[in-house]
Amino acid sequence: VMASAGASALNYPQGLAIADNQVLIAMAGDNRIWSYHLGRAALTARAGTGALEARDGSGHLAAFAQPAGLASVQQMAYVCDGLGSSIRTMQLRGDLVQTLVGGQGTWQFGDQDGPRSTARLQFPQAIALAADSPLLWIADTGNGRLRCLRLGGGELTTVELPRRLHGPAGLAVAAGAVWIAETDAHAILRYDLASGALSDVSIDE
Repeated sequence: VMASAGASALNYPQGLAIADNQVLIAMAGDNRIWSYHLGRAALTARAGTGALEARDGSGHLAAFAQPAGLASVQQMAYVCDGLGSSIRTMQLRGDLVQTLVGGQGTWQFGDQDGPRSTARLQFPQAIALAADSPLLWIADTGNGRLRCLRLGGGELTTVELPRRLHGPAGLAVAAGAVWIAETDAHAILRYDLASGALSDVSIDE
């Protein structure tokens, strides 16, 4: 599905990631992943049927359930599938979608670390990784946790913090820290990767 950007109605876009000359868009309203080509100024539906389901497959044979956060590195995109309570991958060559962790179907969720086949999330909304690190950081929004998954076969782990987070829904990794938008608390937090300290970021209005 292709359309010119000016004629296309976006449907609750929630996550963005840059991949080569394209902006990947997690379109939560129509349960699909789109891309916006910077050179052609055109939108293309990349993966998902549009139905609210959780199903692996290639391109339009796959299905998402309110995809939210996005991250991209090399030739892989990582997607927080909100109502699927899972992290999905999408190969940027061929658009093959696979479940990385979680994902027993829509509305199936939990709070469990461990191997990818048994680990559980609840309504994850944000994901981030640094290009030079194999660690995938996940805002497990429904459980109020920061989770971490080592790519290449690692298990899902909960980052030990002094308290439970209130609706974390945004993440970034930079300057030796994971930056967290603690949305329901109207706060920005900094998790120091070296010391493990969690601190509030003071922002003067």
